[in-house]
Amino acid sequence: MSKKCKNLVLVLSALIVGTGLVSPMQVQASSQIEAVLNFETGKATVNGTPVETTSMPYLSDTGRSMVGIRDLAVFLGIEDEDIVFENGMVTITYGEEVFSIESGAKRINFESTKFIGMDEAMQIVDGRAYAPIKFIASALDLEVSYDDASKTATFTGTKVDNSNRVNLVDKYKDAVVSTSSSTSRWASAPQRYLFEENNTLFLVDNDGSNIIIQGFDSETLEQTLTQTLPLSLPLFGGFHETEDYYFVVTGQNNPDELKNLEVIRIEKYDKNFKLQGTTSVLGGDVYVESPFDAGNVSIISNGDTLILHTARQAFADSSDGLNHQMQLTLEIDTKTMKYEFRTAYTYMQPNHASHSFNQLAQYDGNKVILLDHGDGYPRGIALTDYKTNSFQDTQNVIYSVPGASGANQTGLTVGGFEVGKTNYVTAISVIDYDTVSGFTSFDIQGITKQERDIVVLTTNKSTGKTNEVYITNYTNTNKFGSTPKLVKLDDGNFMVMWIEFDCTFTTNGNPVAQSEAMKYVVIDENGKQLSSIETLDNGQLSQYVQPIVQGDKVVWFSGIYYYYVDIPRY
Repeated sequence: MSKKCKNLVLVLSALIVGTGLVSPMQVQASSQIEAVLNFETGKATVNGTPVETTSMPYLSDTGRSMVGIRDLAVFLGIEDEDIVFENGMVTITYGEEVFSIESGAKRINFESTKFIGMDEAMQIVDGRAYAPIKFIASALDLEVSYDDASKTATFTGTKVDNSNRVNLVDKYKDAVVSTSSSTSRWASAPQRYLFEENNTLFLVDNDGSNIIIQGFDSETLEQTLTQTLPLSLPLFGGFHETEDYYFVVTGQNNPDELKNLEVIRIEKYDKNFKLQGTTSVLGGDVYVESPFDAGNVSIISNGDTLILHTARQAFADSSDGLNHQMQLTLEIDTKTMKYEFRTAYTYMQPNHASHSFNQLAQYDGNKVILLDHGDGYPRGIALTDYKTNSFQDTQNVIYSVPGASGANQTGLTVGGFEVGKTNYVTAISVIDYDTVSGFTSFDIQGITKQERDIVVLTTNKSTGKTNEVYITNYTNTNKFGSTPKLVKLDDGNFMVMWIEFDCTFTTNGNPVAQSEAMKYVVIDENGKQLSSIETLDNGQLSQYVQPIVQGDKVVWFSGIYYYYVDIPRY
């Protein structure tokens, strides 16, 4: 292989966005404003009260009305810390939005991947940043009118009080779900993790040097804990909690294919974050040149057994000299912290999958079920009943993809895998294969629009038969469904969550997002919809964070934001 929201709530530096009722201490105060700016004098008032300005509005050479970006932001009560001007770029955090404008650019870029095109570039005059009045007003959700007689511009909108803050770590590696991430050929190791324990929400981040664990009261979201652990090896692989312990997975590359180099470390901490044991995995024992390569890291546990299902780039094959990418599955005895690496033939394991671009794992009772999304063996999605045979585990290809074996492009991404009472449930985003003429490792040939649908695969545990249930029908709508999230609500019911993008498309069919909305629906284990498809306005999903159930809500973090949705009745 070559290599948001019906109610707007508290700002965490992370802002809280959700659909349900919140306590008074969580509500983010807002009020209507009317700001008037005089283009001749530069003076301004907000709701009739004079305010200080730092820039003088003017007409550009092309006749566009230009206003100081900082002044307009200050009218809305945006704090100085949320207006950053450096290296010719202005970045503003306002409500649940973060956007930036670069000097000389005719575009306002939002963190949520949308943008606003301008008919005049941002300009810097006397050290102040200016933008065309109607476009910067639009970015700040302001209506603007201009009275030529008095030479005044009037802005109306809602002023948001962001004074209630709980600071998250300054550095983290989260990323929002986008059209780009949802057309990626392979997954990547999760860089952030969320779980709840003893009425505390724990958010696990890493900054490339340390692992930072922050705890928040589940009700008030007040910060209750900050704990730093060392990132023992350079690559963060994942975090897992059990009733008694926390487990941290890290790794490092092994480009020289050294047999005695540690490539994966699994550390066991007690609930006071004291190290209790370590598993050291050497490159020569598992044939690893690059751990977690072009894949996910899935960690599950049951009793004293922990399963690590991930990806690797293996040592060079003696027959062809190539470093093949494939899955890697380890079983760890958490009492002794010794591990088992099962092999069938040199580096190939009984549950071999190659290339394996996403790996998920779940316990079904005491049985381990592994999911692999591959481009060759299998070319599609396979479920493996782990440890059923010493040479080859029982594998069921539940979804086949057309095209040549080994062509990296498969036209789908896998977002979730869960266990029901009688079915296994998998959530994917997938193209219409009838519009495709072929696949290469880089291109989906013949397609003019990648209008991907959200599809649920339900696989009967007894028969192995899989049904495809389409949650959306985006064909010929210029819409694109992102990689979905799948949240288990109880033994037989689930929530599917995704971002619906309105798109234009490039000449090779790739989507370019113009606007977006977060969607969610409750289904049963057969894929039957138990609720209508709901919308969380301005909602975002994290590429890494798996949303979790908290009481009657589903909650998650994405970037600097905390979100929740009430679980619809079903």
